[in-house]
Amino acid sequence: MHDLAPLLRRVLRWPAVLIWMLVIFGLSSIPNYEPSPTPSPIPADKVAHACIYAVLAFLLAGVLRRYARPRRIAPWIVAACVVFGAVYGASDEYHQRFTPGRDPAVDDWVADVAGSVAGTFAIAWVLRRVDVG
Repeated sequence: MHDLAPLLRRVLRWPAVLIWMLVIFGLSSIPNYEPSPTPSPIPADKVAHACIYAVLAFLLAGVLRRYARPRRIAPWIVAACVVFGAVYGASDEYHQRFTPGRDPAVDDWVADVAGSVAGTFAIAWVLRRVDVG
């Protein structure tokens, strides 16, 4: 029988990504009964979207790099994280359609994708600086 330890180690890396996805889903499930605030020069909700998805991409890239040889952020990992962020962001915006007081918005989705890009490049930058192999 094959040694299950390597498989178990790979599976155990995924909970942080899955838990963060549940956090995003939970935040999107909160009804919004307050009227929309007055627009500001720095749209806090877009910054929040970008930050939340940057964390998701950071976590996902950290897991996926374990499958790369050498263990760096390869172009396929960048693409996978951005595509995953875009798809999950789109599903999140669709989910908000069914939440009272929430509406899907393309500009929120754009902020999600921008955050995914930022998070992926942030972990690549960090790993290059600390030279983790």
